[in-house]
Amino acid sequence: MASLPPGFMDLYVARQSPDNTRVNIIGVVTDVMDPARTRTSQHMLTFKLIDRRLSNAVDGGEGLKVRFFSPNLDSLPKVRDVGDVVLLRTVNMMTVNGERVALSNYSSGVLVFPSAAIPNPNFSIAYQDKNRLECHGVPLQVSRLKLAEQNYVVHLKSEMAVAVEDSRHRHSATKRRVEVEGSASEPPSKKRKFGNSIGQKFKLIRELRDMGYADIVGLVVKRIGAQYGCDLYITDYTYNEMMRPYPAPEEQTDLGRDGDAFGYTKGSKKPWPGPYGHTILKVNVKPPHADYAISSVDEGDLVLLRNVKTRITTWGDHGLFLEGDMWQDHQSQQQINIRKNLDMESPEVGALMLRKEQYWKEREKKSGERPAEEAMTKRQKKAEKKAEKKAKKAQRQAQDPRNDSEAEQEASKEVDRTFEKNPHVRCSYEEVPVSSVRKILDPENVEHEHDTPNGNSDVLPFINAKYRARVRVVDYEPKSLEEFAVPVLAEDDGKSVDSMAWQYEGTPKHEWHFSLLLEDASRRTAGGSEGDRIWVQVHHEQAQFLLGNGVDDPQDLRHDYRLLAKLKEKMFVLWGNLEEKDEQEQLSNLPFECCIMEYGVDVDEDAARCGNQPERWQRTYALFGATIL
Repeated sequence: MASLPPGFMDLYVARQSPDNTRVNIIGVVTDVMDPARTRTSQHMLTFKLIDRRLSNAVDGGEGLKVRFFSPNLDSLPKVRDVGDVVLLRTVNMMTVNGERVALSNYSSGVLVFPSAAIPNPNFSIAYQDKNRLECHGVPLQVSRLKLAEQNYVVHLKSEMAVAVEDSRHRHSATKRRVEVEGSASEPPSKKRKFGNSIGQKFKLIRELRDMGYADIVGLVVKRIGAQYGCDLYITDYTYNEMMRPYPAPEEQTDLGRDGDAFGYTKGSKKPWPGPYGHTILKVNVKPPHADYAISSVDEGDLVLLRNVKTRITTWGDHGLFLEGDMWQDHQSQQQINIRKNLDMESPEVGALMLRKEQYWKEREKKSGERPAEEAMTKRQKKAEKKAEKKAKKAQRQAQDPRNDSEAEQEASKEVDRTFEKNPHVRCSYEEVPVSSVRKILDPENVEHEHDTPNGNSDVLPFINAKYRARVRVVDYEPKSLEEFAVPVLAEDDGKSVDSMAWQYEGTPKHEWHFSLLLEDASRRTAGGSEGDRIWVQVHHEQAQFLLGNGVDDPQDLRHDYRLLAKLKEKMFVLWGNLEEKDEQEQLSNLPFECCIMEYGVDVDEDAARCGNQPERWQRTYALFGATIL
């Protein structure tokens, strides 16, 4: 439980204070009424606050009533919903009609912290030093906010979560009752089909600011893969100069390889599809939202992104820009905050489509450019391929002379074997979802597309990424297990093993190094296509982890027969009869799970030319995180 900040008192003590006592208080909103006019033409906002001590009092469950007065409606506190936290300075405690009430005066100050903008206490460390929670109030009051006060706000919201939820249920039940009671007298044609369709946190992109939370409706302009997630570039056709600008084709200049000092990217570029200028918000999407985005969201889709956190971030040497983040909800870890199939009749969607139409009309007048025709989505292509494959399979089965039941039994065995896992191989990082080999190889470069500062797209030769896969071994290099241990070369100048470095006792003379050809375990039989297979390097440290403590450090396997026998025993557990099987014999190994990392190897320029390799960097994969028990 957080301590009260200096100068503040809890709501129970404040309620017991004598009339005309000025108090500083902080509480969570349990009820809020619409603004009203007083007999003196002042505007008045009434709401109730609660904290831990008052909620435990016999008659304190409803909260402490607060009335805030202002000559201007816009100057009233921006209390919007149950769950908001309000900080009040120098309010007067009074008794009104037998009820204790906190009343504002000319010197009162107020800050309102929207519930959605208050983080879980476990993440409050991000709001230290100069970082502040999103709050509403006059600049003078915002500048007076202390870290201790902010910390109390964060913990108070968490402590009062149950009370706030109970209050929401009460208000929801009351609202439903009122709607039912009033439905008979209200003509159906006059009922609002679509009230506030998005919710209290809905904001246009032009309204976004640093360190805030928002629900955003937008069209997906681009979806680009990223490590452990993806990036969604969305627009609602409003402008926000805090975001990165995307120049129109006639405004683009050749910026070269900005931010690419090592020459990772190559020259082919895809034009930015538009809109242009400060209209695109980049949202960094992490699991589980990213899994849904990758599988179900395409460019051109209309989406609702809930609980997007906005922040200012650096874009290379080009300045600071506003971006959004979508992280896992730690209170509901499987909740997906991306919605599709929105109501096209809603006012928010209707306004967006109108802005889009107006934008492209003006764009067409200016440059003759029109929005590109929506191409067939990747999901449609995938569905067509799947249907075609299914049709071919049905045709083969129709021509199969074997008994139908026999074919079904055999297929069932194959499916069971596909998902049977080697119990003698353990993989780390179980929380990371399994990826297909095709996704890791990324032949269409979906994950390797890189957005440059000038608005174009390059394809990276590699990305530093890690995956988890379910695979089986179908080949290995070198073909002789005696060569799985190789002499270590000196790191400084590549001298031979006869170097003086070997005169020191205890220096390792050999290290593990070999390669495995892995096939995606979703395939039922060996002999899959290239797109389902991947060569991975097994370096010394990863090999030691793979072989476990039961295998000694590597030696010259041509002379150490005991170690060679132990290695063969371990590898048999991993790959079954792969070493001794003939071409007609079927593999007997079981699938296992492992981790695969992608990285780049700097290819010597002369070697690249000799090998007819135009790129300097070569995409490479390595195995790690698996242990043979």
